[in-house]
Amino acid sequence: KLVSSEVEGIVSTILSKGLNEFLLENPKEAHAILSKVSEAALAREAARKEKIKKILKKVLSIALIFTRISTLIFWYTPVT
Repeated sequence: KLVSSEVEGIVSTILSKGLNEFLLENPKEAHAILSKVSEAALAREAARKEKIKKILKKVLSIALIFTRISTLIFWYTPVT
């Protein structure tokens, strides 16, 4: 990461042009890079969905426990 904002723009422009030229001259490498980027994005999405699934499972488990406890309290509370 560049600290100086003055240098960041120049370096970004040079890097962008160089990378663009490289990818245009080497289509096989460009395809391989894009494939890896796509695979990584799919893996991140799958990991995010799995994380959400685990959280929902815990929440539902806790809700079920509270439901059971409230049912027990209701049925075993003496009527006066």
